[in-house]
Amino acid sequence: LGPAKLVVNNAGVGLAGDVLETSWDDLDWLLGVNLMGVLHGSKAFLPQLLQTRGHLVNVSSVYGLVGMPEVSAYCTAKFGVRGFTESLRQEARVKGWPVTGSCVHPGGVRSSTRSRARAPMPPPGRSCAASSATGRGSSWVRTRGSSSSGRGSSPRTRSAG
Repeated sequence: LGPAKLVVNNAGVGLAGDVLETSWDDLDWLLGVNLMGVLHGSKAFLPQLLQTRGHLVNVSSVYGLVGMPEVSAYCTAKFGVRGFTESLRQEARVKGWPVTGSCVHPGGVRSSTRSRARAPMPPPGRSCAASSATGRGSSWVRTRGSSSSGRGSSPRTRSAG
């Protein structure tokens, strides 16, 4: 098959409950899947994406843009995906890596994440803040070539919402 040209990291399990009632085991489980799964996938495939000038997509959530009650562990993981992807963008820019990437933040998606959660999760978009952020994302794209002013050599971020 050859080296990867596109990698999509979409890891997600659900857990609801306030900070005091969330056990350390549940927190470790959720962060292990939702955050560390994305980090492991990104790190494992980045060498191939550099080789092919490929594209990395990390899937976060609307809960990676807006904190909500009863899902603090989930929000922590999804904010982490966003932060990791933005940091990776900066590393690519500084090092001149020939790779592009996106972090997407979908809102309500029909999946089994909420129904199979260890504790029932509230549906996304139940608050004005979450509704206004639904569907937003950011991308970074490295353009070819550069000039002394640096134009054309740095990634740009754009809102996809």
